[in-house]
Amino acid sequence: MDRFNTQEMAAALPSSEQPKSRMDAEAAAVAREKGWVEPEKYDYAKYNAPPVKPVGEGPPTEGRPSESDLAWASDARKYEWKEEYGDVGPEDKDLEQMLFRSDFINRAGVKFENIKKIKVTAESTERPAPIVNFDDAGLHPVMLSNVRLCGYKVPTPIQAYSIPAVLKGHDLIAVAQTGSGKTAAFFIPVLSKLMGKAKKLAAPRPRITGPDFDSGAHGVVAEPLVVVIVPTRELAYQIFDEARRLCYRSMLRPCVVYGGGPVGSQINELRKGCDILIGTPGRLIDFIGKGNVLSMKRVKYTIIDEADELLQADWEQEFAQILSGADANEDADHCYMMFSATFNKECRQLARKYLASDHVRIRIGRAGSTHINIQQQIVYVNVELKKKCLYDLLLSMPPARTLIFVNTKAEADLVDDFLYNKGLPSTSIHSDRTQREREDAIRAFRTAEAPILVATAVSARGLDVKNVMHVINYDLPSADHGGIDEYVHRIGRTARIGNEGFATSLYTDNNSDIAPGMVKLLMEANQMIPDFLGEFKPEGDLEFHSDDTDAEGEDEMGDTNPENNGASHSASAEPAQSGQGWGGEDWGNDLNFSSSDIPNSCVSSSAIYRRVAVTMASLLGLALLLRASTVWGMMPNRMEKGDFIVDTFDSSPFNDLGFWHGAGESLAVEYSYDDESNFVELSPSDPDDNYHTMLSDSCFDLSDFEDMYLHVSFSGSSKFSISLYQSNGDCNPDRAPSPGNSDSVEASRYTVGEDIYVPLSHFYIDPTLASSIAFHGFYTHETVYLRSVEIVEEIPDDFEIPPKLPTGTLVLNCKRPDSFAFGIDDGDPQLAQEVMDILEDEGIKVTFFVVGQGLVDESTNLTRVYAEMLRRGHQVALHSYSHPKMEGLWTVNDIDAEIMDGYYAVEDLLGVQSRYFRPPYGTVGARMRQRLAALIGDPYIVNWSVDIEDWLWANSDHPEKQPEAFRRDVNRGGDIVVMHYLTSSTVQYFREVIQVARDTGKQIMRVDQCMMDPDAPPLPEEDETWDMQAQDILRVGY
Repeated sequence: MDRFNTQEMAAALPSSEQPKSRMDAEAAAVAREKGWVEPEKYDYAKYNAPPVKPVGEGPPTEGRPSESDLAWASDARKYEWKEEYGDVGPEDKDLEQMLFRSDFINRAGVKFENIKKIKVTAESTERPAPIVNFDDAGLHPVMLSNVRLCGYKVPTPIQAYSIPAVLKGHDLIAVAQTGSGKTAAFFIPVLSKLMGKAKKLAAPRPRITGPDFDSGAHGVVAEPLVVVIVPTRELAYQIFDEARRLCYRSMLRPCVVYGGGPVGSQINELRKGCDILIGTPGRLIDFIGKGNVLSMKRVKYTIIDEADELLQADWEQEFAQILSGADANEDADHCYMMFSATFNKECRQLARKYLASDHVRIRIGRAGSTHINIQQQIVYVNVELKKKCLYDLLLSMPPARTLIFVNTKAEADLVDDFLYNKGLPSTSIHSDRTQREREDAIRAFRTAEAPILVATAVSARGLDVKNVMHVINYDLPSADHGGIDEYVHRIGRTARIGNEGFATSLYTDNNSDIAPGMVKLLMEANQMIPDFLGEFKPEGDLEFHSDDTDAEGEDEMGDTNPENNGASHSASAEPAQSGQGWGGEDWGNDLNFSSSDIPNSCVSSSAIYRRVAVTMASLLGLALLLRASTVWGMMPNRMEKGDFIVDTFDSSPFNDLGFWHGAGESLAVEYSYDDESNFVELSPSDPDDNYHTMLSDSCFDLSDFEDMYLHVSFSGSSKFSISLYQSNGDCNPDRAPSPGNSDSVEASRYTVGEDIYVPLSHFYIDPTLASSIAFHGFYTHETVYLRSVEIVEEIPDDFEIPPKLPTGTLVLNCKRPDSFAFGIDDGDPQLAQEVMDILEDEGIKVTFFVVGQGLVDESTNLTRVYAEMLRRGHQVALHSYSHPKMEGLWTVNDIDAEIMDGYYAVEDLLGVQSRYFRPPYGTVGARMRQRLAALIGDPYIVNWSVDIEDWLWANSDHPEKQPEAFRRDVNRGGDIVVMHYLTSSTVQYFREVIQVARDTGKQIMRVDQCMMDPDAPPLPEEDETWDMQAQDILRVGY
C-alpha cells in the first residue's frame, strides 16, 4: 500500500516553530571574542547508528580527526601477531602513526628539572639500584624500540626505581604524585620480561587475521599473563592505550574490559586471545564468572592502579574474587604491584595479604603531596555568585583546556548547561552518563572540540589529557568527598610529566573543613596563602600526618635518591607541542596567571571577601528565577542554611516543619513517648512498608544544604533503607510522576549506636526539588523506633562516613520530549500471539520485562515467544529470576542470585545483555539498587508513571476500570506504563489504551528509545524531523 500523502495537509497548516535556544546570544558573542570556539550541540543522532570502524582505523572523517569518530575505546586497533612472524613483527606504518605520533598524546614538558628535585625513598631488604637511562636497563629490544617511539628519553624517578625492581622479580608498592609516569613504570619492565617468553607462556590463540574468523566457532578462553585493575572506565581505556603502544610489534595482545561498554564486543576481543588485560573490578568479576570467557590461571603479574581509590569504593570482596578466587594463579611466580598517590591503612592491609615480604616500596616525594609545577590559586566567592565567578574566571584568562570539578552528578549537569548557554564549549562526564556519552565527552575534550570538561571527581580519576592547562575546583571536596587527598588527585590532572599548569579553587564559608590541609599543601609547594586563609596557618614547623606507614615494620630505609648516585632524572620526552582549537590561535604552555586575573565576582583579599557582593546581573537572575517559578510550577520552599529539625514524631499528623508525616497503608505504627523523647514505633511486615516525613507539599530547595548531614536518632533494627525523594519538575504533586525520583542508602552502613548520619550529597537527586524523607525497604520484621530526623552541619569526630555506593538510575518517566513507552511485564503465553498481532497492527514497539524462571521452564514456551518479540523489533529487558520482592530478601547473596540468574537466563536463551531492570512489584530499596549497579553496571531501574491497574481490576467485577486508571495517569502527564497480559480482560483493552496514549500527541516507542539510550535502535525514518527537533531541545533543556 502506498504511504498516505500528507503534503497538501502540511502545506495548509501553519508552520510550527522550532524549539527556541536558551543560549545567551550576547554572552556567546563575548566568548567568541575571547577566543573560545563555538559549542557543539549534543548530537544524539550519531548514537543511534552503530560504530562502523574501530578508533583510528581507516581515513579520518572529513573535517574531523579520526579519533573523534564514534567508536568504543575497547575496539581500538592494536598490533595483531601472525604465526609466520619471527621474534619481532614487521612495522605497520599506519598503526605506528596513530599510536605514537598523534597530536593528542601527552608528552613530557620542559619543567622536568623540578621533578628531578623530588626526594626518592626506596625501602626493601634488597634496595634496587636505579637505572640512569633506558639503554642500560636490560630491556628487550622490541620494548626499547617502543620506548623510543614513545619519546621517552630519560626515566622519571618512579620509572628509575620500579623498572629494576620488577626486572629482578620483586613485588612492588609505588607511591608517587599524580602525573609522574606510573603507567610506563609498571608496563615497561613487565612487558619487557614477557616479550622473550611469550611463545612459551601465552595461551594458544586462534588465527584472527583471516576473513573467515568467527569468535563463536574459533575463539578461545582468554588466559591473560598480566591483569591491571583500575577504579574507573576512563582510566581503564587510557592505560589500554599505553599498552597498545608498548606491545607494538610483539606477540603480546592487550585487551580492556569495563562496565557500560558492549559486553558482546568485549567478549569477542577476549576470544581472539588476550595476554594483557586491563579492567574495572565489576566487569572482571562478571567475565571471570563466565567460565568460557576468562581464566586467571596463567596470570603472572597483577597490578592494582589507583589502589587508594579502589579500596575507598568498597571493593574488598571483589578483590578477593579476582586475586584469589576461581582459578586464580596462586603460584610463587605470581608478582603483585600496587600503585597509588597515597598509601593509607586499607592499602597496607591489602599489601600484607598478597605481596611477598621482600617487596620493594618506593615513595616519590611525600605521599599525598603536590609539586611546584602546579600554580595554585584559592579565591573566595559567595555561594550565590559561584556560577558568575566561574564564568568570569573563564573569560578573564586565555582559552585553554580546562577541567572543572564538582561534587555531585546533578551539579555537573547544571554547570555544563550554564556554561553551554553562555556560549562556552563545554561538555560533562559523570557516572549517570552512558558509557558511549562518557567516551565521546573524553574524545571531545581531548581533541578540543569541547575544551571545557565538567566532571565529578571519580569520573576523572587518573585522566591524562594533553595540555590540560587549568583545573578549577568549582566545589572543593569536603571530607565525605575525599577531602585533601581528593584535592591532590584533582589538581594533578594538570602539570603532568613535567608540564606546567594552573589550579583555581572557589572557596566558600562551607569549606573550612579542608582549609587547614589545603594551607599546608600551599606552604609546602611555596604557593601564596590568601589573607582569608591566614587563620589556618600552622604555628611552628610545617608537619604532615602521614597515613602511608605504621608501626608494623614499615620504617624508612633512608634517602636513596638517584642523584646521589650520579643519576639524572631530567626528562622522558620531547617538549610538548602546543594545543590548538581554542579559536584558531596557538596558546601553548604560556599561561601565566596572577591575582590580577581574578574577576570581581571572585574575591581574594580578606579586606573585601566578607562584603555583600550583589551585582545587577544577579538581581536580574533572581527576578527571572521568580518569574520562571510562577510560570513553570510552584515555588520551592527555601530556608536559611543551618541546623533544622524535620520531625520529632509526636502523634499529630504533621511534622515539625508543618507538613504531613505518616505510614503507608500496611505498616503498623504507634506513636508514644518515654523519659527521653517522643518516638514512633514501626512494625514492618513487608518490604513495601514505608514511612514518609515531608519536607514540603511541593518542593523544598536543599541546594544550600548539600554539604550537611541527615541525622536520624533511632533504636531497634537498622535493616532498612532511607530515601530522599524529589518532586517532579513542576513541583506539582498532581502531576505524574509524583514523586519524581529518589535515591536510597542502606541505613546500617551509616549507623553507629543509635545514630545515623548520611551526607545529603549521598542522595543523587535534584536538591532543588526535594520533597520527603522515607524509611522503607525493610528486610526484617524487627521493630524500628524513630525519635528524630534533622539536618545538621557537623557530625561526631569519631564517626566515619562510608563511601557512597552506586545505585543506578531510577526511571519513572521518559527523557525524550513528547515520547511514551509501554513496559509490559509477565504474561500468559496463550495470549502472546494476540498481543503481538495488536502491536503489529498498531505499528508500535514496546518493552517486555521478562522473568528468567519462565524462560528456563520449557513448558511455558516463553523463550520462543520472546524470541519472536525480539525478531519484531521489541525490547526485552530484565524482571528478576523468580519475581520476589527483592528488597525483602534476607541476604545480599539472595539478591545477587535473583539478578544474575535472571540476567543469564535472558542472555543464554535470547542472546540479550540488558541493563534495563524492572523490580518485581515496583519494590525499590538501597540493597537491590546497589547490587544491580555492582553486578550489571549503570543499570536503568524502570518503574512507571502510568498504571493500568490490571492487578486490581482485571479479575474483578469492573474490568472497565483498567482503561479509566490508564487515562487518569496519562492525563496527569505519565508516560511510562506498567501492565501485564495475564488475562484476556486486559488484552481486550490494549487497543483502547494505545489510542489514549496516541491522543496525547506523543510518539509511542520502546523504553530504551524514550530514555534516548544511544544503544537503542533508531526511530523510524519518517520521524527524522521529530528527532532533529528533540536533539535541539535536549542539548539546552534540563
